[in-house]
Amino acid sequence: MKYIVINHIEMVLFHCGMSHGEMLERLGGKCTSAGFVDLTTLRCHGESEGLGISSDPSDSILLRHRALTTRTLADEIKTVRASLSDGSPEALAAADRRLAGLLI
Repeated sequence: MKYIVINHIEMVLFHCGMSHGEMLERLGGKCTSAGFVDLTTLRCHGESEGLGISSDPSDSILLRHRALTTRTLADEIKTVRASLSDGSPEALAAADRRLAGLLI
């Protein structure tokens, strides 16, 4: 999954089929960090090459706070992963969409 942080406080998670720039256009505001999310470890990493903005160490803290306020995220991740019959790009994209629906 991908993410962007707007104005240092609002984190938005979204599926990998959309670029960081497209999401920023939809939301507006100033993107202060961006990158990718590992939902198994609840860590943010990497950067948005398109926006030229990297992740920030504090982004993982924002993510963990958001996970605490989202309905049983850990259980949902287990369910989604268990439903994957294979690691095909289509199955992973479907899992990303399902998880993004929970978090956006």
